[in-house]
Amino acid sequence: MPRNWTRGALRPLLGGLGLLAAGCTGPLMPGSPIFMDDQEGAVRIIWNDVYGRTDEPPEIRWVQPEQQNCVDPYSGRNGFKSVVGCVEGLTMSPRSVSVSWNEGDTFSLTALAHEMVHAAQARRLVFDSKHHTAEFQPGGAVDQANAALTDQGL
Repeated sequence: MPRNWTRGALRPLLGGLGLLAAGCTGPLMPGSPIFMDDQEGAVRIIWNDVYGRTDEPPEIRWVQPEQQNCVDPYSGRNGFKSVVGCVEGLTMSPRSVSVSWNEGDTFSLTALAHEMVHAAQARRLVFDSKHHTAEFQPGGAVDQANAALTDQGL
């Protein structure tokens, strides 16, 4: 009896997506979960104060300059190659985000607030890769978070 090739091909893909959804990190999640100075305060401002979240924030994986290997075509800033092209930030799991950190950056200049919106949305089963939801619009949650960070010198 002929084997259904799609069933065999989809099983590993679906299994991998399941691991990502569960918060598993690995080669698809660039960066290292190091703590930057003032990170705890920046995350509190974004996650708790602006986004109103009470659950645990996602792990932040910082992609340092030596790990960056391209220029994000949308921002013109240094980024890293990913499954979706060259980016400054990537959210492949609701539990972990990758964000570029460049020399002289502050948290408000990075993609941290943007990626944390993706993580928060993923926890609500919202996947907005085209950034159509209100959080990404001018004056939305991302802009509000970055303004709050700037107000605090972060």
